Amino acid sequence: MGLPALCNMLDGPASAARRATAAREALLGIFLLATGCGFAWEASDYTLGSARDMGPGYFPLCLGALLALIGLVLVARSALHVNVSRWRADAKELRHPRLWHVALALLAFGIAVEQAGLFVSTMGLVIASSAAGPGFRWRGALPWALCVATFCCALFAVLLGLQLPLWPTFLY
Repeated sequence: MGLPALCNMLDGPASAARRATAAREALLGIFLLATGCGFAWEASDYTLGSARDMGPGYFPLCLGALLALIGLVLVARSALHVNVSRWRADAKELRHPRLWHVALALLAFGIAVEQAGLFVSTMGLVIASSAAGPGFRWRGALPWALCVATFCCALFAVLLGLQLPLWPTFLY
């Protein structure tokens, strides 16, 4: 008898909801683990410095290690409540068109932000992501996109001074 079966016997029917979310937690944990390792790998190209005098790679390395640790905890926690049939159901959820709609909107934002500018790209991202929802209405999406785009421009370009174009490059 394995550890998951023993845990199922001890927990009883009260943990059915916990077992149902174990596969989702494991997928999220694997994603966070991979993302954290990727951040840490990229940070290894920069000088780390020390805690007192941090280099450009110090924060990404700490962030990557923290993400990987959280992912490892999620994978370990969900391993106690594994349900193989639930894994198959979660794999089918990855085919959900709304999930891919939002992912493609984020990808388009990343590609377009240099040419279309931060304001236009953010408006497009918010509208395209909102369109993935079942109750999409232009009347609600446009003011929300305008507010988010204005906030992002004020925060990233003005307050933080990031070198991002605010408007499309053909307007300059």
